[in-house]
Amino acid sequence: MAILYGPTFGEEMVAAGLLPGATLMWNAEEIKREHLTPEQNTLLDSIIAAHDPTAQLPPPVNPMADHEARIAALEATTAALEAQIVALQTHVGIARGGDNVFSDQRHQVRRLNGR
Repeated sequence: MAILYGPTFGEEMVAAGLLPGATLMWNAEEIKREHLTPEQNTLLDSIIAAHDPTAQLPPPVNPMADHEARIAALEATTAALEAQIVALQTHVGIARGGDNVFSDQRHQVRRLNGR
């Protein structure tokens, strides 16, 4: 039997306001609508008339995709900053002196400030 109600049918009923609230069941080939009010039946008929059974749902959203992209951007930024730090350390000679250079610089600043 042909597919009459495609994967978007449920979403279309929600968008039209039929669901939640109406009591009905459906599959790709039939709808059980015995418990619908006349207004709900009329609304369902209009949904069926507009329904395209070949329409597809959009692909599911990966909630981690945005986080993964941010992590990748932060990793790239971190790598660039690390490269800049190495370049600065090499430029001012900190790479050769390590923490001692910072200590010596602090001592010189204290001496200049009279402490």
